[in-house]
Amino acid sequence: MGKSQIRIDYLGYQFWTETFSIPDISSLTYTIAHQDVAVTVSGDYNGDVEPRENLKVYLFNSSGTYLGQYQTTDDQGKVTFSLPEKDYNIVKV
Repeated sequence: MGKSQIRIDYLGYQFWTETFSIPDISSLTYTIAHQDVAVTVSGDYNGDVEPRENLKVYLFNSSGTYLGQYQTTDDQGKVTFSLPEKDYNIVKV
């Protein structure tokens, strides 16, 4: 039947499987490795830097597209996203 690839669109990025042939392969598993990315939000008021609690932190890809994920900072001003190794932008509101 020829050679094929499958494209996986995930968090604003494209991931491609290795080339395969049908019927040589009847099923395929593709793993997108993730790592934890920690973000800490602090505020500076007259030189007094403190963690900022209860702020929303939004996840964007490197081209600025919102990826539909946000988290709220904890009492230490931290959030953690589990993400593939790609470029991201994070914005707090």
